[in-house]
Amino acid sequence: MDSMELPYILMTVGLLIIVFLAFVAFKANKSQYWNITQGYILHKGTKIIERKGDSDSSGWKSIHLDVEFEYEVDGQLFHSKRITFSDFVNKPVSALDNILKYHLNGELVQVYYNPENPKDSVIIPGIRVWNFTPMVTGLGFICSGLLILLQT
Repeated sequence: MDSMELPYILMTVGLLIIVFLAFVAFKANKSQYWNITQGYILHKGTKIIERKGDSDSSGWKSIHLDVEFEYEVDGQLFHSKRITFSDFVNKPVSALDNILKYHLNGELVQVYYNPENPKDSVIIPGIRVWNFTPMVTGLGFICSGLLILLQT
């Protein structure tokens, strides 16, 4: 690979990350206006996702919500695990605890579902700060590419 390609690759990756996250944020915003039905929580808790490294000291762990719920639309039963449109983002334990305490505190939940595609659903609709925090990574790629270009 030519060293002059690297900045453009970095900037392209950064732009793709931001475009993807903007699409997710747009969909999250639309979810506020989706139809609502009642759902039943089948399972709720947390899970640890762990990646082992080459040695005992490398690798990482992160904690995520582990929820499954079901809901019915026009006589058809659906299952989902998506709570928000930012489930893929690592959050502090306090944020996860708040979701469990305030949004998943009983057996019944309100489920927002896409009227055009009822299997597309979420328990907490709308945009959250967590939809934007990963954009820092995309901006980092773009800035790195620009910095390399300015130094050459």
